[in-house]
Amino acid sequence: MRSNLRFVVILACVMLLLWISLNTSVFLQNQQPDRIPCKPPITHTPESYTKSACTVVTHVAFLKVHKAGSSTVANIIQRFGIQRNLSFVVPKKPFHGLSYNYIGGARDTVSRDNVIPPPAGSTYDVLWNHVVYNRSAFKNVMPTDTRYISIVRHPMDQFVSAFEYYGPGQHVTDAFWGLKDHQSIVNGFLDNPWDFEDKDVVMSHTLNSLAYDFGFTDEMIQNKTSRFLYLTQMAEDFQLVMVMEHFDESLVLLKRYFCWSTKDILYLPKNKNEKKKRLTFTDKYRERHRQVAETDYDIYAYFRSLFWRKIWQEGPSFHSEVAHFKYVNSVVTDHCLLNKTLHVAASPWDDPYTVNWMDCHYINSNELDLYDVIYNSTVGRTQQ
Repeated sequence: MRSNLRFVVILACVMLLLWISLNTSVFLQNQQPDRIPCKPPITHTPESYTKSACTVVTHVAFLKVHKAGSSTVANIIQRFGIQRNLSFVVPKKPFHGLSYNYIGGARDTVSRDNVIPPPAGSTYDVLWNHVVYNRSAFKNVMPTDTRYISIVRHPMDQFVSAFEYYGPGQHVTDAFWGLKDHQSIVNGFLDNPWDFEDKDVVMSHTLNSLAYDFGFTDEMIQNKTSRFLYLTQMAEDFQLVMVMEHFDESLVLLKRYFCWSTKDILYLPKNKNEKKKRLTFTDKYRERHRQVAETDYDIYAYFRSLFWRKIWQEGPSFHSEVAHFKYVNSVVTDHCLLNKTLHVAASPWDDPYTVNWMDCHYINSNELDLYDVIYNSTVGRTQQ
């Protein structure tokens, strides 16, 4: 009996030691990030595209558009500038005040009066804030070799996102107080939006929002000829207008045009409303929205067509690079969540590089957190 008891005690001690050893090993592994080589599969060996010598673009103006994936792009632009110690355009507003990351007021564009001056003897490098586009105003602030980019989203999806994000407004809620079904409230709004919207459509977040951000005037919205003349001018001003529905393709185009690296365009989605109700619309209401936001549909169709033309000009290797980027970005996402260092092997499109905990910190940061870094750095420079 005693020998059996002694055996049980010894066995229990051995099991306890094994458990302590195993958990200590796991603990130590989690304390020191793994260094794992990432070797993405290459399905096509590019012939038309190689890592040719080019100059990295550091003068960038990103026109931030409401509810079109702009916060995710802003994170990429912010990281790029912070890690290279570039000079940012910063609104001249109280820190953490109302809309402190917006340049000027609702209708304002950028000017040297509403932004903090750059350090003596230098120019601005990067603009990424919400601001209404104005060609002459931007050129007066940014260097002459600045590259301009922006992004568009299908107007119906952008409308729904804005309606959900900003809320329908108390006046809309009061009008439809008897309707419990959210879909019915949105449909009721679309039946006659002018009962609830400001008559000045340029100010709307839900109707012709693209037109507002891109600087379209009332006359351009009402006149198709003026509208398309302005679109032609914008196509000359902007080297790239990305398309949210094809986000990864957009970023690879950005990388190629700006001579950036894959590491520069890694991302995690920002400001994504996971709790948003999924709404469906009949053809009647889709057509109704097209009628009241005609300018936005013209803008989207114009730049989407131009976008695919640019992709076609890149040749067959472009799609292989997009597949490569999607793979790397998914692996980086997992490793950043686990706080592990990732070594990415060389590819036809990049030299080898490492994504460490600091890179992950920036990738995971939201727009306003990085803006705090930018603001403090800018104020520190101007005070020197």
